[in-house]
Amino acid sequence: MSTEDINAEKAVAATLQTYRLQNSRCVEDPTAELNVNYILEERETLALEFEHEESKSGKWILFVRINSMFSMWTKSCYLYREGKLEGVTSLKASTAKDNPRKTGDDNGVIIFHCGPSDDKEKILRYGMNIVMLLKYFNDKGYIPYKTNEQSAKGTRATGNQVNCLYKLPVARRWSEYQQPGTARFWRLDTLWLTEPEDFYKSRTKKPSEVVGHWITLHPSDKLDSAWMKARKLFRDGELPEDVVCVQASTQLQNYKNNGRGVIKFRCIIKDEKEQMLMVGKRLAECLELSNDTRQIWLQSGRGTLITL
Repeated sequence: MSTEDINAEKAVAATLQTYRLQNSRCVEDPTAELNVNYILEERETLALEFEHEESKSGKWILFVRINSMFSMWTKSCYLYREGKLEGVTSLKASTAKDNPRKTGDDNGVIIFHCGPSDDKEKILRYGMNIVMLLKYFNDKGYIPYKTNEQSAKGTRATGNQVNCLYKLPVARRWSEYQQPGTARFWRLDTLWLTEPEDFYKSRTKKPSEVVGHWITLHPSDKLDSAWMKARKLFRDGELPEDVVCVQASTQLQNYKNNGRGVIKFRCIIKDEKEQMLMVGKRLAECLELSNDTRQIWLQSGRGTLITL
């Protein structure tokens, strides 16, 4: 049988997904269920509160390790019942029943139904709330939002390769949540994160000062860890004393650098070029940028003064 035929059979089987309503007086373990594909958690009051057109329905999908499914499902259900999951009309958890839509045996899924799918600002806000409350992370660094129409077309397991409307960045490790409000993976409310946070409120630029920034580029999947490292170095006083604040670009910042993000180190430009060059070299050492791959330069206004 060809790959196309196998995928076609999986797609047909995927349309026969079954689910049942969860006992409202408890939270059931989805990994112990063998008779249906999903367990549904739904409260009529919440479904009505966030009601929207059926044609604009969709869902955020969180992949969860099987050994963490029950605990994550339990937490999700209690948050939902307490009305803390804004916009979410119902939840589903995948079970232990064989499912042709699955891409592997190590993960289950928890689905958060919400809409309208064409209101991007709302959908992203709902997703960020879910991620923040659950302190969710995964290896991919994002979660997908699918419309019901996209779900009907299938998953990668059924041969559909590109299939989501939105992607929301998330942490890749739990430790990134230990500094609330400082990680950039889900920040869509500001262009830049700044350390110290009140720098621009408390500092007044002197007329004679010429300000510049040492700028470093980082792959999107490395930017969060680079930002946390830069913040810690700054707080510990290990960066050159010429550096007066550090900034990292967020998801809203429109940098077109082949998917890379930016960290800026603000400093006062001195007349001695050699002194500024030493600041850049010291920064490269502190950040452990390799000589072969590092990209760091000093910029003032729109002009580049020094490149290392």
